[in-house]
Amino acid sequence: METRKLYTYLGMRKIILSSVFCLSLFFPFFFLNFLIAPIPISAETITVSATVGGAVVSPSPETSSGGINLPHTSVQFSGEAYPSATVVIFKNGQIIATTNGDGNGFFSVTIEEKYDSTALYGLYARDLANNKSLLLNYPLVIYSGYLTHISGIRFAPTVALDKIQVSVGDYLTVAGYALPINHVYLKCSRHWPL
Repeated sequence: METRKLYTYLGMRKIILSSVFCLSLFFPFFFLNFLIAPIPISAETITVSATVGGAVVSPSPETSSGGINLPHTSVQFSGEAYPSATVVIFKNGQIIATTNGDGNGFFSVTIEEKYDSTALYGLYARDLANNKSLLLNYPLVIYSGYLTHISGIRFAPTVALDKIQVSVGDYLTVAGYALPINHVYLKCSRHWPL
């Protein structure tokens, strides 16, 4: 694209503006070209339009600043926990959100974020008996203007035993929660003393 120089004098200052400046940003599926034209000195509102594949996208009338509405940067976590479990989400060691699973154990939470090149997210589920699952960790890079979606999260069962060793004839209590409509297998083996 040809660029011509436009000279504007403001009192004793000389400002050099490009008559048209083209900046291309590469997105995964298309090129977005911003065209910035020289602004008249008397203008109070600056309008930037973008060309995407030959179609001009103008600012929406709802924006008071005259800018283009970009998508919010956010992270979404979804998956399966225990029925009515509480899912706790950490970012870099600090609790940032909690959500409750439904009666079938499904949960989903979306958190607005900012760009971060080294975010470490951790999640655990707490069942109705107040037992915690194992902690799941997800190191992520958060990109501005994108939704980062981590789906298919599944927590390990919170099944626990009341004894480590059992004598013949003793009772063993097994309690805890697991993902709905899944089987939990217990293996009992006999170890004879040496």
